[in-house]
Amino acid sequence: MSKRLAKFLSIFGHPVFLPVYGVLAVTQWHFLVAAKLIPETRWIFVFAYILSLTVIPLIGVALMLKKYTLDELSHMSKEERISASGVLAGVYLFMAFAFRTLYVAPILQAMVIALGISALVLAIATRSFRISFHSFGWAGLTVLFFIIGRNAVINMSVPILVSVLLGALVMTSRLVLGAHQHREVYAGYIIGLICNSLVYLIYFNYGIYLPSL
Repeated sequence: MSKRLAKFLSIFGHPVFLPVYGVLAVTQWHFLVAAKLIPETRWIFVFAYILSLTVIPLIGVALMLKKYTLDELSHMSKEERISASGVLAGVYLFMAFAFRTLYVAPILQAMVIALGISALVLAIATRSFRISFHSFGWAGLTVLFFIIGRNAVINMSVPILVSVLLGALVMTSRLVLGAHQHREVYAGYIIGLICNSLVYLIYFNYGIYLPSL
């Protein structure tokens, strides 16, 4: 893999494409969500979710760290990584509360809670050792796709395979750029799988649901 390709995958594969792909997957492929979104206004809701889950948190982190390009955001010190994770945890957990208040579909509530808990775990873990945020995020997306597969309007085998392959490419890009060592990438993916699996397991087995839109 060339460094130019690696840089592109590293910059756009995690903070941009990953959350957008996740939102599109939930709103288009999850039966309960797709069935309740009115076709005429579907993309308004999709845009609102993308804005709230991707653009707003990214702008918040950028302003706090005074890093205004995606390239700068992909190269953070230990202290900056901890601060960014803390901000994201706060933003996503606040959104999770707002989503419950607005009676948003449970799968979307669970996804936002998983994002918030993941950011909190990353903030705590980064104090002791370095792990890859990129691999953690792609592991979370793969778990989300398995959850969607329980109530999907399509066979999720291909999306799951695509998420694994894209995640592998992004993780490889981090190694090519020298941003992480192998153990940091593997640790991020494994911890991401465990963390997100536990969040969804606890939410859907013990969560208290509100009516969804």
